[in-house]
Parts: sequence; C-alpha cells; structure tokens
Amino acid sequence: MPTTVGKECNVQEFSMLHGATLKDKVSIGHSVTVDYATIGEHSLVGINSAVLQGATVGSNCLVAAGSLVRQGQTVPDGHLAYGVPAKTRPLTDNQREEIAMVQEHYVNLCQDYKETGRFE
Repeated sequence: MPTTVGKECNVQEFSMLHGATLKDKVSIGHSVTVDYATIGEHSLVGINSAVLQGATVGSNCLVAAGSLVRQGQTVPDGHLAYGVPAKTRPLTDNQREEIAMVQEHYVNLCQDYKETGRFE
C-alpha cells in the first residue's frame, strides 16, 4: 500500500508515514508515526503520537501530543483523541481554531519559502 499525501499537508521532521493516507490539509507534528492508517482532512496529529494499522482519524480532528490511536480504532469527525491508549471526546471551539491556525501557518510558510527561493 503506497503512502498518499493530499494537498496543503505538512509533515514535520522525524515523522514516519508507512502506507499512510493523508487527506487534504493535514498537519503531522514532529516524531509522529502513521502506520497503514488514514488521517481525515483538516486534522492535526500532535508531536510524538502514533496512529497504528487500520486506524482512521476523521476529518477536523486533533490527536493530542504523545497519544496512541490503537490498531483499528476510529476517531470520529470533530473529536480529540488523547492518551495511551487514546480516548475521544468532541473538540472545543478553541481546539478547532487552533487546528485551522496551525494548518494555515504551514501553508503560508511554504508559500513564503517558495517566494524567497528557500524552497523549490
């Protein structure tokens, strides 16, 4: 299974995508593992988290830093996944705003890099 990455995604250093599917506008934090799992659009996977085989993180979700989304687990749209193993609950309005800000920041940073010749 190939790894696929949608539009306007960002994958930060030391992360590993293995047979992963990232939908559009996904942010993957530092040192994240996504192993044969799917991350829905407009979602953010926090630093040092793991999303294991067959798991699905829905759209507009946040996986908190250091969390473990278990093999086969589904995180419903609009939910926070937190802890080891991950539990879920609906996102707050502040968390939804933070996901959007992070994603927008990295898209703008990429555009800036392209315009200044630091990234081609």
